[in-house]
Amino acid sequence: MEQEIVACLSSTLSLDGSSGATAKMKAATEKLKALENSPDYIPSLMRVLGRLEGDAAVLQACSTLFKNLVRLHWVSNLLIHRNFKSLGTL
Repeated sequence: MEQEIVACLSSTLSLDGSSGATAKMKAATEKLKALENSPDYIPSLMRVLGRLEGDAAVLQACSTLFKNLVRLHWVSNLLIHRNFKSLGTL
């Protein structure tokens, strides 16, 4: 899965403004969204980030993606926890 993630991230970083590049970026973004449903997705992001070699832009994009996922799910879980706590179920 790590190779798929790196390939998708590389495709999203294209600087070419052509319609073909835009379509490729959109397809890569959709593929990353689809991969989010895999239970190995976040561990795969961590393995990509754990590499010392690689394109710095891809590693930065991966770290930003990971940060955003953590932020999204951390807040969601915090809100769920607060709701249960207010209901007296925790």
